[in-house]
Amino acid sequence: MRILHLIHSLGNSGAITFTADTLLALQESGKMEQFVLCRGNDILLDRLHQGNIPYELMDFVRWKKWLDQIRIRRKIRSYAPDVVHCWMNRAASFMPAGSGVPSLGWFGHYYKVSRFANCDYNIGVSPALVDYIGIESGHPERVFLGNTFGTLPEDPPLSREEFGIPDDKPVILMLARMHHEKGVDVLLRACVEVNAFLLLAGTGPELENYRIMARDLGIESRVCFAGWRSDRSALLDLADILASPSRHEGCPTVMPEAWFKGVPVVAARAQGLREYIRHGENGMLSDIDDVDGLAKNLKAVLEDNALRMRLIAAGKHTYEAQFSKEVVISNLLKTYEEIIHRGPVL
Repeated sequence: MRILHLIHSLGNSGAITFTADTLLALQESGKMEQFVLCRGNDILLDRLHQGNIPYELMDFVRWKKWLDQIRIRRKIRSYAPDVVHCWMNRAASFMPAGSGVPSLGWFGHYYKVSRFANCDYNIGVSPALVDYIGIESGHPERVFLGNTFGTLPEDPPLSREEFGIPDDKPVILMLARMHHEKGVDVLLRACVEVNAFLLLAGTGPELENYRIMARDLGIESRVCFAGWRSDRSALLDLADILASPSRHEGCPTVMPEAWFKGVPVVAARAQGLREYIRHGENGMLSDIDDVDGLAKNLKAVLEDNALRMRLIAAGKHTYEAQFSKEVVISNLLKTYEEIIHRGPVL
């Protein structure tokens, strides 16, 4: 099986991290050849070099889109892939029509379906996202479910001292973009009432506003803004809770990563979270924008050890059933095989 990947990797994000990790996992499976047309990105290029996956750099710039599409057509002819996999909306929008090869568009979020107009098939990371794609495209029979995986390699250990974490404070970790839709402001307000240290790992447009908010709320001394981090496994080793108070989500990979590492998940009822989290069983859920409800759930997990152990055990079970690397990669290979069997439809 030969797969040609189109990847527009502008900046660091959970989506590009999962994309890069998936390409490496596919290579490690030994069941395919891969070639990548992509923009330069440190995370992606590191995985490509690690797996000895060949690639060429492309700009994916709109003003010369027709030239890039000619280049993609030529690569399809010369490489003769069985599938062209278009990761996220920018890359999918560059997929040329009528390539003669089945193409698959990957949705990690609620992207505009029109950007995937030249993809024969699509794959979404949650059931609600699959439904959305099917309704918007008018072709639910061409949409597949493909979870992200939470399996993480080990990182060198981190110390609490590196982040200024006192010995007597439990750690609430959030791994996310500093963006309104992630609900960082809700978590900051909730932590006024929670005796814990807040470790925020990520960058984004609201970062400075959140620094100011932490100061104004009087919790600046127990909040660390750690910036973008790729050592997610080591960060989770420091954490007592993973918080995900998002207002809107496709399906955050940090959720199964926390389950894999045995860290309880406390989240908001955003679509991609409530589809998988069962309140009081494998995680805790509060309403979107519910500061008091989030604070109550955080306190419950920190103070009730029996609840904590129950969440960890059930989270591990959910991870093993749906989000392990072996399960996710096996399902992706089956999706490739199915669309190869069906062939191009556009």
